[in-house]
Amino acid sequence: ANAAWRQAPHPECPALCAEVGASVLDRLRDARGSGGDDADLLLRRLQSVLSGELTLCEASCATGPGAPGGRVSVLCVGMERDGQRCALLVLFGRSASDHTPTDALAGAVVPCGRGAGETTAERARIRSEQRYRDLVMSMTDVVWEVDVRGRLIYVSPQLRDLLGVEPEEAIGRSLYSLLSPPHAIRVRRIHNDLVARPRPFRLVRTSETHRLGHVVHIETSGAPVLGPSGQLKGFRCVTRDVSEIVWAEEALRESEERLRHLYHRTPAMLQTIDPDGLLVSVSDYWLERSGFERPEVIGRPALSFLTPAAREALAERMRASRDRAPGALTDIALQMLRKNGEPMDVLCSAVEERDARGSTVQWLSALVDVTERNLLERQLLHAQKMDVIGRLAGGMAHDFNNLLTVILGYADLAERAVEDDAPARRGLQRIRQAAERAARLTGQMLTVARRQPVEPETSNLHDLVMETSSLLARVLGEGIELETAPAADLWPTRVDPGQFEQVLINLVVNARDACATGGIIRIGTDNVVLDEEYAAHHSGATAGPHVVLTISDTGCGMTDEVLAHAFEPFFSTKESGRGTGLGLATCYGIVARAGGHIRITSRPGCGTTVYVYLPRASAPPQDEA
Repeated sequence: ANAAWRQAPHPECPALCAEVGASVLDRLRDARGSGGDDADLLLRRLQSVLSGELTLCEASCATGPGAPGGRVSVLCVGMERDGQRCALLVLFGRSASDHTPTDALAGAVVPCGRGAGETTAERARIRSEQRYRDLVMSMTDVVWEVDVRGRLIYVSPQLRDLLGVEPEEAIGRSLYSLLSPPHAIRVRRIHNDLVARPRPFRLVRTSETHRLGHVVHIETSGAPVLGPSGQLKGFRCVTRDVSEIVWAEEALRESEERLRHLYHRTPAMLQTIDPDGLLVSVSDYWLERSGFERPEVIGRPALSFLTPAAREALAERMRASRDRAPGALTDIALQMLRKNGEPMDVLCSAVEERDARGSTVQWLSALVDVTERNLLERQLLHAQKMDVIGRLAGGMAHDFNNLLTVILGYADLAERAVEDDAPARRGLQRIRQAAERAARLTGQMLTVARRQPVEPETSNLHDLVMETSSLLARVLGEGIELETAPAADLWPTRVDPGQFEQVLINLVVNARDACATGGIIRIGTDNVVLDEEYAAHHSGATAGPHVVLTISDTGCGMTDEVLAHAFEPFFSTKESGRGTGLGLATCYGIVARAGGHIRITSRPGCGTTVYVYLPRASAPPQDEA
């Protein structure tokens, strides 16, 4: 009957055309959606026969144009076969009651009961397994299962692409035997931990070497497999190749590291400021130049590190920049305060970041420390100014000296021509005395211009100070105490003794005038070694061993404005008629000509200290040679 069924002349009937082993019930259920009421009626009656509710039933189905009348009759007869409930389906060209069995067109036997249920379940299981098998095969990830000892029970074919290992070669082997030793140790440690405490795990990242030699970065997730009583049987896992992700992460880390290094080591003070004006981040160079620690600055207002004048200037520029999109500031000269209170000249450039709505997100700012540059510019301007003034003073002194020579000559001749008791003689003497004072003044001017002839000798500065001490005592007068602090084993230096005496007298006289109501003047000598950093920050200084002469007083001191002009010729803070303004200028010229430099420190009300640095001479003083 089954063979005849497959050869039935009516294959158009979808509910009944089936292969041996196929489920007629499933076919009828499927046909119910497309075959209409006939298939639904036949399904119900067939189920009644298979369940034993009916012994015999009949139904008709529409067929293709090959059947008589376009319909066939189906006779369902319940029966027992090999101890199993079955249904015999017989097709007739017209009503089954009008035909004998020899008129049957085709037939089929349909088992029911337990056997039929198992067949349906088995097919469902087969279809489910096939579906999951197709799913695994379509994945690029490797699906695998191991037992509690780490032995592979199953592995999908993708293992071939991942590690170059054939799946058939891996089944039954230890998972660790497929891995290189360093990676096997880490995987064994992870596996033992999971066996001790079974739990799902996600995204465990390891590395393995492909059989072709290159490293493959993999990421595994899995879950434990438990038996009916809850005992651990193994693990089912999914492993994927994340090499490209790892390479991208490494490239990102390298890029971030480069940017971080650029941010922190760029020789500019970089900072990020939020919309409220608070510091969000600062570079390491920012901390290095300012002397602060990072916790001391993060969260503080950026303007709090500027001088009051700089704060106002920057705030004004930032307000003006908000009219542009985005705001930008370029090379604004500001003054910043270091942690120790010292001012630092900076050039500030900043750019504003805004969101899509135009609101400020943050300010990115760069501060360039130009303190040394500004110092060098001031030193250059000072040197140029002193050079110009010296040239001018030298030219004037030379011409004036020529005039004085004529005046002195004729005054001397006129004085010889008159009698000793003549009234005109006293006038001629005053002319000669005034001309001599003018000659001394022109000598000072020539010293400033460094045109005065010098005769340097290898000398000991302390000896020169002691030789001049008696003269200095007369210069100081009453109410001022003179103290000396000589250094032991003072190095020799080369200097013109006469000019050094003039330097010493000029500095002591200035110190005396600063102590108008009395005080103390200290003169000291010492050996020092100036380094390159000191020489770079002080005009005219050179690195190396020096002998320093220090003259300090407890007088009124000087302001920064006065200090800035202290060495200029004809500049004086004394009353009119009490000085020529050439004292410090003369000292500057003498010391500079001797290869040294002179420096002054002073504060109003705290006195003044003058440092005279002279290079160490290679030969001992002449009286010791």
